[in-house]
Amino acid sequence: MKHPDFLDNRDFTGEDKKRPSTMSMDTSYQALEGVVKKLSEIASTRHDPRYLQEYIKTGINMAQSEASDHDFTVLIRSGREMYRANCVFAPYRHIRKISVFGSARIRNDEPAYETAREFAREASEHGYMVITGGGPGIMQAANEGAGEQRSFGLNITLPYEQTSNHVVAHSDKLINFYYFFVRKLNFVAESDAMVAFPGGFGTMDEVFETLTLIQTGKATIYPIVLLDSPGKTFWLNWLAFIRVELVDSGLISADDLHLIHVTKNPAEAMEHIDRFYRIFHSYRFVRDAIVIRLNTHLPAQWVEHLERDFSDLILPGGRMVQSGPLPDEADEPHLDRLPRLIFPIKRGNYGKLIPHPPMSDALPAWLIPLIFGLMGACIGSFLNVVIYRTPLGISVNDPARSFCPECEEAIPWYLNIPVLSWLALRGKSACCGTRISFRYCFVELLTALLFAALGWKYADASAGAAVLLCLWTAMAIVIMFIDAEHLIVFRTQALIGAAAGVGACALYPFLLPDNDVMTWTDAFTASVLGGIAGYAAIRLVIELGKLLFGTWKQHFDAPAPWSLKEPESDRDELQLIINGQPHDWSMLFHRATDKAVISGGSVTIDGETLPPCSVILRQDRIELENGDVFPLEDLESVEGTMTDIRAQREAMGSGDAWILMMAGCVGGWQGAVFCLFLGSLLGIVQAVVSRMGFGRNLPFGPALLSAALIWLLGGDQWWLAYLRFISGE
Repeated sequence: MKHPDFLDNRDFTGEDKKRPSTMSMDTSYQALEGVVKKLSEIASTRHDPRYLQEYIKTGINMAQSEASDHDFTVLIRSGREMYRANCVFAPYRHIRKISVFGSARIRNDEPAYETAREFAREASEHGYMVITGGGPGIMQAANEGAGEQRSFGLNITLPYEQTSNHVVAHSDKLINFYYFFVRKLNFVAESDAMVAFPGGFGTMDEVFETLTLIQTGKATIYPIVLLDSPGKTFWLNWLAFIRVELVDSGLISADDLHLIHVTKNPAEAMEHIDRFYRIFHSYRFVRDAIVIRLNTHLPAQWVEHLERDFSDLILPGGRMVQSGPLPDEADEPHLDRLPRLIFPIKRGNYGKLIPHPPMSDALPAWLIPLIFGLMGACIGSFLNVVIYRTPLGISVNDPARSFCPECEEAIPWYLNIPVLSWLALRGKSACCGTRISFRYCFVELLTALLFAALGWKYADASAGAAVLLCLWTAMAIVIMFIDAEHLIVFRTQALIGAAAGVGACALYPFLLPDNDVMTWTDAFTASVLGGIAGYAAIRLVIELGKLLFGTWKQHFDAPAPWSLKEPESDRDELQLIINGQPHDWSMLFHRATDKAVISGGSVTIDGETLPPCSVILRQDRIELENGDVFPLEDLESVEGTMTDIRAQREAMGSGDAWILMMAGCVGGWQGAVFCLFLGSLLGIVQAVVSRMGFGRNLPFGPALLSAALIWLLGGDQWWLAYLRFISGE
């Protein structure tokens, strides 16, 4: 993932940024005021010199107080440790990081060890870096999962137990601390999320301190995940104690539990963290108002819902409004383009800033995919109607009822239940016994599975995004099967899919892989440009193909024999034999517009030799120079001689351009590039398989759409991983 610029200059407390006001010096040392000011101005090359003045005056005042030598030692050592930590973290502040806590006594053969390693590996693949205590046990597991290059170790010097693990022992990202408080400060200040595994007093201390700092507004709110191993109940028991002894006793607010997410699934833990940052960017306080920076503009109705649902957080007479940056935010110009959600806030219960559990937490995890899957199966039944009727020019809603293609009898609803009816009827029509293509069952099942997957992946973040992506997928399925069966791509269907993709990205910019896309206008532009890029890429290939390979020519000095060879079995196809060399009909005539012109010889059709003339071969017919037309299905034998053959063909059709435009609209230019690359690989594999006799040759469109569906279901992470690879992260 690409991380926001604000991480380079953040205040982890979330408080309003104010210029320092230097303290007065002890009266006996006011003579040094000018010296301190001058020294600060000379030494402060990157910061406001008043910060350094403040620090020097603190030391001078402390020297005139009754502070002990030990107090000075604490001040000096903690300052040095903060300086050292800053030097280590500074080059990486543009990357989000996750703190991982857990027991140092967990052995590498325990389930928690492998769970921690798996989570850290997942976090690294999502672009995060991992911060641990640098010791053994859970810390070592997390560092192993993330790898040395994406791991920090914040080691504490103890007389026992804590030694640096082998991953970070020799790393330049290992920091040794003497004081726990400085170490914990860096954990909180440098992290964008916290994941805790089972542990002892130290782990409890870190979890409770983080919760306390967030609850009291002393630290920026970020995701806190308590991750257990499958079959273990450490955190569930902990949470039960919290609910019974703290919440039920009124010692904390029930809203404080919104700060915590408990799971046993590393992938779910990662998704929870990713979901947190999809729309939320950062926040700060400006006087009595909280300014929440967002990654996308919110629709007006959303703001109204938020104002109603979180009215108890708004000061009396205040409103929740969406606007640009406030004048007080002029010190952060790099965030000016982010939309803001601003309202005067009642401070005191920061747990209320976290929404109630999302859909996946409020409902059983399996219910959302089930709902989307059932909806997909029903829609898949309608898609079969569109796939069958559209190429034949039949209205998709007239007749309204589905009918048997053979006897045209209307099919009752109870025989038209998706998937189940086909299985119950064993693939045969109930009215006339005609065999029903497996395509009907396959389309319904495929649509159900894809809708379920999209619901599982996107509905938790936004049900609207999931629905729009389902609409895009429905059009993709229609186009895929029509293109495979008829070599036709209907422009209207592609435009509907493109519109669904643009609408989804504009309303939910997190769908695009570029996290610099923040507002709906940015997302709309990126989506449209992605569609244009996809269309232009295929058009370029088509035009170059015409120039380089668009014409196939052969010349013979003496008339050479040619003939049409009927297929010997259902697995074979019609062939054109030229001077003994076979040529597959589908490779010569990929679409209805393809043709081959034979000249310089004779032709014999069904035993009748015709006068010498040019012969035009097309996908489904033979045309003669005099205008006679012979449908291939009516012919028994065709042969002749030739001196020349010329075929004008395209490498791919313009329909493929519309398909890649659809992919670009839903995935930006990155999605278009991904689909072109992966689609080409899938096309090559499919061609090889068909050549081996295990299937028929398909057009390029289904391969492109298959790649686009892979993009929606996780291919974007492959893209981000590739970018990290080439950038050396």
